[in-house]
Order: sequence, then structure tokens, then C-alpha cells
Amino acid sequence: MNQFEIKRIIDQAYDKAQLNKEDITAILAEDLANLDYLLQKADEKRDEICGDEVHLRAII
Repeated sequence: MNQFEIKRIIDQAYDKAQLNKEDITAILAEDLANLDYLLQKADEKRDEICGDEVHLRAII
């Protein structure tokens, strides 16, 4: 789900004056999955550059 799909869901919910629990869950789950992916990539890059001495998650 990209930012345009999220905006479309929110706009539809606004037009209907409701946002159901499934839509909210889908939006939040996607955000969390994307965050986990980005943090994993940051950890991999840190390992590549610095080794295990520096933890980007702690900095973020």
C-alpha cells in the first residue's frame, strides 16, 4: 500500500463520514511493516559500514 492508496482510503472514508476498523488496521499495519523494513535496511547498512559497534535503532 503506497501513500496514494492510503489517501484514497481516507478520502473515501471521509466522503462516507466513516472509517471502518478494517481500514484503520490495514493502514496502521502497513505503516508498521514499512517501518520494520526500513529499520532492518538501516541495520544492514550499519553492519556494512560500522560493524556491530553502532546501532542505528538506538540513534533513531
